[in-house]
Amino acid sequence: GTNQRRLPDATLVSTNWFPDGKRLLTIQRADRSSPRHLMIMNVDGTESHEIPVEGVAVSGMPLGDGSSILVIASQSGADPRTAVLILRVMHLDGSVVRTITLPTLPGPVRAMMPSRDGQRLAFVALIRDTTDVSPYATKSSTLYTMNIEGSDLKTVATFTGTVEQPSWSHDDRKIALQHDHPYAHDATGKPLDPDNLDSDIVVVDVASGAVRDLKHPDRKYLDETPDWSPDGRLYIQSTRDGAMDIYRIKADGSKPQRLTK
Repeated sequence: GTNQRRLPDATLVSTNWFPDGKRLLTIQRADRSSPRHLMIMNVDGTESHEIPVEGVAVSGMPLGDGSSILVIASQSGADPRTAVLILRVMHLDGSVVRTITLPTLPGPVRAMMPSRDGQRLAFVALIRDTTDVSPYATKSSTLYTMNIEGSDLKTVATFTGTVEQPSWSHDDRKIALQHDHPYAHDATGKPLDPDNLDSDIVVVDVASGAVRDLKHPDRKYLDETPDWSPDGRLYIQSTRDGAMDIYRIKADGSKPQRLTK
């Protein structure tokens, strides 16, 4: 948890590491009402420059060796939560290599993440709960994978409720996700009791679809945004000790170590 460094002032919508560990691919905006910009920068915030994107950038992720990126965008003026998303593989100068066509599935597709080698894409398709007053209520979520050019679609696992934030292990054999449990909410989806929310981390074997749920049944708190380290451990953000902090845990959920103070 030492050696913290603050990046230049900006609202970071999303941030992803390049494989070399020396650069970041970020989406930035000055404030919530300002345009989004897809930026490459060094980890100290220097040598920042923009990659032009058609539409509104939702997320950007380096592929393979970092010479190309996957950019997810929506049409200008559309709500990213409900808009049809456009996926493009691009060079670092903004030129388009290919546009990825997602398969037609029963529900909207979200939470897309390329594998570490850049060859496959994981994503989640949601089935909305039509009995719920909230337009974002989810009945079930299914994790899929396919080749980055759009072939070889595979169903990996299905979950009740919502899963999001997929992260591939560094050998591309497992995917960790955040599993959100249902909560009481108003018609807009806003929780009625923000202090009583609950989410777990689940780890899925890509080949077999076997699921390991890192549950904490003793009480409710948030375990979120998993990401793998090369040694097979997970980094998560969690409210298990009250405030949201960053923790390192083993892949089975044991030996948690809080890194932020």
